[in-house]
Amino acid sequence: MVVSSSLNAQEISGIPYHYFSNVPSLVVYSEQKIYILTIRPIEQTFPKLKGIFLNLEQAFQSLGIDRNKAIGIEENHLAYKLYRELRLAQYEVRATGAVLRKWREDRAGEELPFYLIVAQVTRFGIEAALAGARASLERGESIYETDIENHLYAAYQDFKLFHQLSTAIRPYFTVLHTGERTRRPNLPQFAKANRNTKSLKIDAGVLVIDRRGLIRAVSDLCRTLPLDSAAQEIYEELDRVMVDVAIPSALPGCLGEQVYLEGVRDLIGREEQFMKLGVLPQDIGWEIAMIAISATSLESKNRRRSFLKKGTGLLCRPG
Repeated sequence: MVVSSSLNAQEISGIPYHYFSNVPSLVVYSEQKIYILTIRPIEQTFPKLKGIFLNLEQAFQSLGIDRNKAIGIEENHLAYKLYRELRLAQYEVRATGAVLRKWREDRAGEELPFYLIVAQVTRFGIEAALAGARASLERGESIYETDIENHLYAAYQDFKLFHQLSTAIRPYFTVLHTGERTRRPNLPQFAKANRNTKSLKIDAGVLVIDRRGLIRAVSDLCRTLPLDSAAQEIYEELDRVMVDVAIPSALPGCLGEQVYLEGVRDLIGREEQFMKLGVLPQDIGWEIAMIAISATSLESKNRRRSFLKKGTGLLCRPG
């Protein structure tokens, strides 16, 4: 198997993610042995130098891989240039991106402590940033989206210092915008939230990196600050459905689409309530039904049934 993405290269080799991000490298897993093809020395002491070669093709051929055996590649990541340099056309090549993803998901339970940390630091940061924004708006002040972003990043580090974490906390991505500026996910800008703002949205994630430089967990959480009564009412309802219905239904043996349908079942029944609030310009039942049909059709078309099981995680997000 030829591994080209930084995350999978880290998971297989034990070499930190940042090395593969900064140095053109490939990891080859063959006959229960791990080889790293790279143009620069590796700081870690445990890899042993096998040889120095003029080019990538020579290095790959030196591994003595049987040409009668199939070679797996990350089909959505491996550059065509590298495919040609490795002369992979001489082999039977198979797509293994989904296999590697499932392998990581099956091992997710091993990193549970880090997922708990990453979830808590992200929640703390987002809620602190939104609370600060609310306080400013209630005082009649305007506040830049970028200032809210700075508050978010500062709160991440406050959490780390307060709990004396030895792990590094690094922002992974941040989507932040007022509701009136856009309904689509958007990066924070030098735009102001003010007394006319009805909602403020943050969708953010961080990386937790251990002392060896290994990425152990990543988060992706979202929160909305509703600033009028109608928005607050629907937000509370979405929160209730997510916490009391959708998440408890995510049990080992069930499908992701079943969790989704459980989550929207109550929403469809409350269509009139939301229409009266003026927050749904279209028929929610029709839209949710179409989304559900699309999700089910996609599962059937790909002929893959992804059942939940112990040790894995499920991302649940209201919207």
